[in-house]
Amino acid sequence: MANAEHVAILRKGVTEWNRWRAATNHGDVDLSGADLAGFKLSEASLLRANLTGAILTRTQLEHAHLKDADLTRAVLDRTNLEHVNARNAIFDEVATTEANFEVGTLRGARFLNARLSGARFHRAYLRDADLSGATLTGAWLRFARLDGATCEKTDFTGADMRYASMVKTDLRGANLTDVHVFGISAWSIKTDADTRQDLIVGIDQGKGEAPLRAHDLHTAQLLALMLDGGGVRRVLDSVGSKLVLVLGSFSPEEKPVLDAVRSALQSHGYVAVTFDFERPSERDYAETVVILAGMSRFVIADFTNAKEVRSEVTQARNQYKRVPIIPIAREGATLPITMVNSFTENELKLIVRYKNVDDLLQKLQPSVIEPAEAVVSRIEESIARSEALLRGS
Repeated sequence: MANAEHVAILRKGVTEWNRWRAATNHGDVDLSGADLAGFKLSEASLLRANLTGAILTRTQLEHAHLKDADLTRAVLDRTNLEHVNARNAIFDEVATTEANFEVGTLRGARFLNARLSGARFHRAYLRDADLSGATLTGAWLRFARLDGATCEKTDFTGADMRYASMVKTDLRGANLTDVHVFGISAWSIKTDADTRQDLIVGIDQGKGEAPLRAHDLHTAQLLALMLDGGGVRRVLDSVGSKLVLVLGSFSPEEKPVLDAVRSALQSHGYVAVTFDFERPSERDYAETVVILAGMSRFVIADFTNAKEVRSEVTQARNQYKRVPIIPIAREGATLPITMVNSFTENELKLIVRYKNVDDLLQKLQPSVIEPAEAVVSRIEESIARSEALLRGS
């Protein structure tokens, strides 16, 4: 039960309440079970307050200080918590309809099994919050920050999460059916077989139009980019002008070579992506290699431990003849005879032999990058001449 003296002081208004709290060095406050419905508590100091089971229907808590407060099982129907500071506060099993947490600071807050249907979290800061088992059906989460949040078995059905940020968010077992996700930023999220993702991608749709949907957040982000007119082309043009695919073996002996090449390429302004020759030829993996090769400015392939020319290299060579492939290998390594079928004589002349990592790094600029860029330049000039002929100029 609430401390009657504490409730009486709170009834005198926020100014008197905050003065009393400062005088008592913000000591323990017991407002558990108190009926505070309709109270005007804007900017009230409720730091570490015990508000378990409190009735806060239509209570005004804008800019209130609720850091480390305990609101377990509180009633928050239409409660206004806009701009609240509730870091590490506990909202377990709260019952609310249309509560307003807009622009609230809720980092590390806990909402275990909370009922938050229709709640507004627009621009709320929920980093590292725990929403496990919470119900957020129809909630408004536009521009909300959920980075690092735990949302295991959270029900987001029908929520609006446009432009939200979900980096390293745990969504295992979560329900994202009919969730609006245009503009969402979702990276390194955790999902599992129980995660339901039936996402609405379009920013809006006309009356009677079926919404564009995706069945996972990564696909949704790609589709949203495609909706942005030239968005995909701008990205591909930007990546293609800098991307270098590095292929080789990730054995303990050779991995340092590829790591060194990748770092050196990055220091030259390239975006280096490495793939392992020794990985089994799974279809998706091989297709990814071929697609990346087609997007690359040039490819570096280390054949030191290769017993044959991998199928993805052959496919890339056949499909993207205008992408230079620069072969490299340690001195003394015997290269697969099948290279004769995959590379021209001029390409085989470009093989760069190296003694060790330092030797390769010394040769990278004059023997790998410059020859590759020379080939790229010749190809670009040839394409320009062909286009001129087609235009009749």
